[in-house]
Amino acid sequence: MKAADYPETLPVMYRTILCHIAEGHSSCLFIHHWQVHMLDIECFSFLNRALENEMAPVVIMATNRGITRIRGTNYKSPHGIPIDLLDRMIIVSTSPYQEKDLKEILKIRYGSNIICVGSFQL
Repeated sequence: MKAADYPETLPVMYRTILCHIAEGHSSCLFIHHWQVHMLDIECFSFLNRALENEMAPVVIMATNRGITRIRGTNYKSPHGIPIDLLDRMIIVSTSPYQEKDLKEILKIRYGSNIICVGSFQL
């Protein structure tokens, strides 16, 4: 399957990246995991070239795939992202929150919303 199979993918991706570059402000472009999984080799090539612009936004891609085929090719790579683009990325692995971390997050959130919550409710 290529981007031609999903005609809405390429134009949206191109328009989003070009808008971030044209606006001239340092911004962040977040590509959700379901969007990353739909990108093919053409989209990744465009993204790779667009990132060379000095006004390019910081791009964050969220994905949970392992070694998988790059769409539009027969090659496999981590996260289904071409190796040349993957070499330019920083991979940040995440882990589930521990119970004590969740309690701390909830305390902070409830504190900012002025809601009284006792320790027994957490």
